[in-house]
Amino acid sequence: MNKRAWLIFLGSVAGGISAFLLAKAYQRARKTCPPFCKQVYHSARELLDDLTSFWQEPAKLRSLQSNPSLTLSLATKLLLTVTGAYGCRSCGRLFSRYAQEQGLEEKQVVSLLRGEVEFATVDEAPALFFARHYVEHGGHPDPDLVAQLVERYGARTAQDIITYLRLLSVANRVGNTFDALLSRILGKPSPETTLWGELSVLLVFFFGILPLVPVWGVRVKRASFRPI
Repeated sequence: MNKRAWLIFLGSVAGGISAFLLAKAYQRARKTCPPFCKQVYHSARELLDDLTSFWQEPAKLRSLQSNPSLTLSLATKLLLTVTGAYGCRSCGRLFSRYAQEQGLEEKQVVSLLRGEVEFATVDEAPALFFARHYVEHGGHPDPDLVAQLVERYGARTAQDIITYLRLLSVANRVGNTFDALLSRILGKPSPETTLWGELSVLLVFFFGILPLVPVWGVRVKRASFRPI
């Protein structure tokens, strides 16, 4: 057998082994994949509706960006709290790695993803409680809790926290939509979405929204706002 024939033979064997291993991995993943039940986007229109106000009112993002009260520590802990409340696997892996890069230990990350405030400061805890409530109520928090947030942090910081939670909600719902697509591939589709709905959300986000982020950044930088 010449060298070329050997290479073809070895390639075929390697391809067969890889296909077998992939098939076994797929079967294991399908068996362990739980029924999908998380907050997602049902259509690209829902995603665009959530992002329209950010595009039209860049001053809100400008305020959020320049607010000294919204520290990196608080922002990171809010990120993990919201992600844990949404149960987004894709976001959870990404944001957990980010949080550890910001200095949080693994046990702190796990605790915050569970919705605990053991590692939050006295000043941070009310915002984390509110964040969990915000997600659990589908982005429609109790007005009394909003009033308490304002009383605790002041009008501007409270508004900036809510703006930040809205942004995090968009990211997590997109992540959950991606997870829903994976779950569908594994034979456990979300009962609330369709294949086309999931694909339309992801296509619009990755090819329509993300390319506009630099333009968005310029609009935010140029925006002016009046501190409340």
